[in-house]
Amino acid sequence: MQECIDTYLEMSKKVFKVDKVFLGKIPVGDHKCRFDYADLETAIKEIIKKRVGDEDCPMPVTNQPCCHTFVVAKIAGNVDGPPVLFRSYNAEGVGASK
Repeated sequence: MQECIDTYLEMSKKVFKVDKVFLGKIPVGDHKCRFDYADLETAIKEIIKKRVGDEDCPMPVTNQPCCHTFVVAKIAGNVDGPPVLFRSYNAEGVGASK
């Protein structure tokens, strides 16, 4: 358990290493992002590669019980719009994301 916590703490340090807003630098431009998505992508791929040996392995789709996973994202072309929820499990009245 502690190894997982340490892994995720290290990942968060890599991904969220500097919040430019707190440094007085407000992000501007087309993407208006406070953090670089590439840092998050790289960190996630490192964890996947460490666990399963292949950073590009697909998520398994099975009927077996698994860890419920979700991601909340905003569409880049509509950052003021509602968030989109992607999940690996069914919820009442709604299926898993495809």
